[in-house]
Amino acid sequence: MPIREPKSRMRVVRALESMMESTPIEKVQVTRLCELADIGRTTFYDNFENVFAVANWYWDQTVQETLYRIGNDVSFYDAHLALFKRLRTERAFFVKAFRNSDYSSLNQHGYRHIGGFYLGKVKELLGRALTPEEESAIHFFNVGASDYCAEWVRSGMNEEPELLARTFTNAAPPVMDCLQNPKQRTD
Repeated sequence: MPIREPKSRMRVVRALESMMESTPIEKVQVTRLCELADIGRTTFYDNFENVFAVANWYWDQTVQETLYRIGNDVSFYDAHLALFKRLRTERAFFVKAFRNSDYSSLNQHGYRHIGGFYLGKVKELLGRALTPEEESAIHFFNVGASDYCAEWVRSGMNEEPELLARTFTNAAPPVMDCLQNPKQRTD
């Protein structure tokens, strides 16, 4: 049975966070996670493919509220600032979740999804297909930004979120200029 309420999914996130205090995410046992979250294994697997999917779901919620607003109602800088502040607020969870870098890991999941978002949003705002050079520039930016973000998280998030938001904004290639300011609404 799917967990419909975000509060219920957050119980699983908090249980995972608690387990990651002493166990790397790749060694977390689903049975124990289910016990801590007070859900059955069937319910877990109806909602999550594996333990990594719990961290990935929480990341998706975080970027939905921050980065995925770029080009709509939030500037590139403000969206990144909100993301870095949120990550810092949830430091206990994300520092541990970012330690693993396997294909299913949060780091790889975020990299794939955000790269796709940037490409799609730029195409949408420009109203045209991108040249191979433009796509490469966005991909190059995403690789560097994802790696830099993961390293910032893993090393304890010492730099201020404002510095990271400025750095990311200044490093974006010219084709991403359309993301710098929110769309002007006429309705």
